[in-house]
Amino acid sequence: MRKLILTAAMLAVALGGAAGCADNSGTDTTTPSPSVSPAASSSTSDTAAQTKAVCTEATAVGATSTAALQATVLQLSQYSSDPAKVQSLAAELIKTANAWSAKLTELSKKPITPQVKKVLEDSSATITALAASTNPNVSDIQAKLADLSTKLKAACA
Repeated sequence: MRKLILTAAMLAVALGGAAGCADNSGTDTTTPSPSVSPAASSSTSDTAAQTKAVCTEATAVGATSTAALQATVLQLSQYSSDPAKVQSLAAELIKTANAWSAKLTELSKKPITPQVKKVLEDSSATITALAASTNPNVSDIQAKLADLSTKLKAACA
């Protein structure tokens, strides 16, 4: 149980900003070329709009999940002498991380660019694996989440 709590706490601490996407407001780069048919242009436009919406939602979910995880970690530190409360809070951390992961998986199934899709899938898998880890390493967690954040911001740019 101690490893579970430690994993959950380190996951929450390391998560800050891990799902952030760049703000793409006003940066529609889908200009149809003269040789592109209207149907193809519309499809490209739809994918760009959907990708932008997914990036915005991934950012919001990441911010909400990170805040919830950090609040739970704070409670963990306050109730460290109460094993039942600690176990309950650790379970809550894992549940939040898994819900975040599930949402990223759901978002990855929408008609979005392949780059964003890949990053969302990788982020989901990584968050799930980190939440299930029984041998946490803070540096490793932080490095993995920083890498995911960088990749997602780049894909959403």
